[in-house]
Amino acid sequence: MAAGKLVRREIEIFAAGSWKSNTGDTVAFSIEDLREIAVNFELLREVHRPPLKLGHSTNQLLQGQDDGDPALGWVEALRVSDDGRTLLATVEMPRAVSELIEARLYENVSVELLF
Repeated sequence: MAAGKLVRREIEIFAAGSWKSNTGDTVAFSIEDLREIAVNFELLREVHRPPLKLGHSTNQLLQGQDDGDPALGWVEALRVSDDGRTLLATVEMPRAVSELIEARLYENVSVELLF
């Protein structure tokens, strides 16, 4: 992609508390869990590069694709917020995607965690 077309933006992606898993179970995440997620991201950043995407379903296909939607950006860094309650991601994305987020067209964020 041409220079100037990509921007970095920090977004809140997760918070400590109780959440429903994709199996319907309720799972609790502590502030310490958030710290561990951030540390593990750094340890595994050369192995796994998390994409920014819309939705969770592999059935969301653009015409002519057979492997899901393309990444709309990439998570470059994770950190725990200063108050310790939320996980923040620095995401590199096309300027157009950042502008859609800024315009609040995508307000809800849902993280996918690998256990």
